[in-house]
Amino acid sequence: MIIIYGLAYGLIFLSAIVGNVMVIVVVVTTPCLHTQTNLFIANLAVADVLVAIFCIPITFLHEIYSGWPFGPVLCKMTPYIQGVAVCVSVYNLAAIAIDRLLAICFNPQMRIMRRGACLILGLIWVFSFALMLPWLIYFQQFDHGAGQQAVPVCHEVWPSLPAQQAYFFVAIFLGTYLLPLLVTFSCYLLIAWRVWHRRAPGVAMGNGVIKHGKLNVIKMLVTVVVMFTFSWLPLHTMYLILYFSNVETGVITSIFEIGMPLAHWLELSNSGMNAFIYSFFSGNFRRGFLRLWYCLRGKTKPPR
Repeated sequence: MIIIYGLAYGLIFLSAIVGNVMVIVVVVTTPCLHTQTNLFIANLAVADVLVAIFCIPITFLHEIYSGWPFGPVLCKMTPYIQGVAVCVSVYNLAAIAIDRLLAICFNPQMRIMRRGACLILGLIWVFSFALMLPWLIYFQQFDHGAGQQAVPVCHEVWPSLPAQQAYFFVAIFLGTYLLPLLVTFSCYLLIAWRVWHRRAPGVAMGNGVIKHGKLNVIKMLVTVVVMFTFSWLPLHTMYLILYFSNVETGVITSIFEIGMPLAHWLELSNSGMNAFIYSFFSGNFRRGFLRLWYCLRGKTKPPR
């Protein structure tokens, strides 16, 4: 079982580090990718790199060892960093969707400009750090059990259960999952309605024109959002059951022993998916990845 866990977590760790670093490098070094949308995509990659470095290895070791052997500092920092990164990711996706909606369904001049994009990115990070502060405060390491049987564990310790339930439902489930994803999907549904109610792509809309390349970008971004949604759905579902269901404790324990490791792996695997999605849908990203690969191999002639 440890070997299976090691292979599964090793796969998502390597794909998250290599894939997202390549995304950042390609966006920075490829002039045709210097757009507002790709600025958000690069920021999304930065958040995924943080998850890969600070969360994937520790989650893997936590799954195979009993207790929490990493100390009180990592007990606070690991969930905090992961929460911040997830919050940044989901609001990046919402900002991209709003930018696409303004550019396609309204006047293209209404879309988010580069300076505005940088300001929005800064606000997203500040908001994410602030929203997740309770995790930094209330996650604590303590001994579970008595005497020689005591093992250190890392859990949230809130002043009251209602406060913990309220924070999870309002800040975590609604604030970093359901509401921003509803905004994101609503934007893409409006875009789809506007595009597919014309006879064909390429028909003029207001002051702009929808081209096949732009439709591929929309498909790529929608795929990223869908994968994010389904990657995080099992974990949110399990925590909703934990906090708000009337299921017997023994049943919940059995469900969590089986489902929680898989749910954790699935949500962490999302950090390594996006680079593959970009390379599948975007010719510019494919060429950028190949150019970077050629450079790493010492070949000066990039592919065309």
